[in-house]
Amino acid sequence: MIWKIFLPLLSFAFIPKATTILQKTVDNDGSGIYTIEQEVQFPSAQEPLVLKETWIIENDNKMRLSVRGTHELKDKLHWVFLYENGNRYLLQGGVKSVKRIDDDFIEKYFHFRKPETFANALVRMKVAPASLFAKKPLTHLGHEPDVQSDPYLRLARVGGGIAYAFGLPAEKVPGQQQEPLPPAFFIEQDQFVLRKFRLPSQVEVSADRYSVFARGLNFPRTRVVKWIGHDRSVDQVTLQTIHVQPRFEKTLSLNLEDSTRPESTDLGAARPLVMEFYQRFR
Repeated sequence: MIWKIFLPLLSFAFIPKATTILQKTVDNDGSGIYTIEQEVQFPSAQEPLVLKETWIIENDNKMRLSVRGTHELKDKLHWVFLYENGNRYLLQGGVKSVKRIDDDFIEKYFHFRKPETFANALVRMKVAPASLFAKKPLTHLGHEPDVQSDPYLRLARVGGGIAYAFGLPAEKVPGQQQEPLPPAFFIEQDQFVLRKFRLPSQVEVSADRYSVFARGLNFPRTRVVKWIGHDRSVDQVTLQTIHVQPRFEKTLSLNLEDSTRPESTDLGAARPLVMEFYQRFR
């Protein structure tokens, strides 16, 4: 009985260093360049509006996205976005536009290749302080401790499993009410994959059904994105991974194609949701 009482305490005591957790996580983000095809499902009154995305990804800072319509929109919608050095590029009607990528660009969080990049993102968003990732005082044996105790790193239950949670729980944010909730990232304890995260903007992304692909890429088959829409209701979009293929070029060549104008495509009742998704998260 005594042993059972102390089991939860032991579970919370032995948490690896934050840098170790991030290193193991980015090790699961693969190496080299990948093509990832997925369907984006936008709910509507009748049946979901589905757009097909084809990503070519080198890392969190260099990607290409091609979006095409399906069914009756198959030949009527084609958008191409390029992402490099913190900017997003789009060409429409021969006019090139540039947008600075912000924290709501959700795709990058699944493609960090360096733990330092991941840590810098968490610090910038105030998920955790820089001190969490700093080197700790050496032990009497002359090396850093293998475990650590910090209020910004804990164990939490996500989707029926246990995850390392970066970020303060809501009740520990001084002077803050239940909403808005503090930003947080949840990394599965056993597999070291990103299961869920909440951004400062209150956007929440959950990831499930991870599969292992070539060159060590662990990628979710299903992701759900939730956010508060303009009318204060909760909007939701589902992403379904269809195909993942490694590529063999050493670096990604970014070629920008002319995209169709949104106003020229009939998106029906799903138009506001589609436009907000691609303006905010893509």
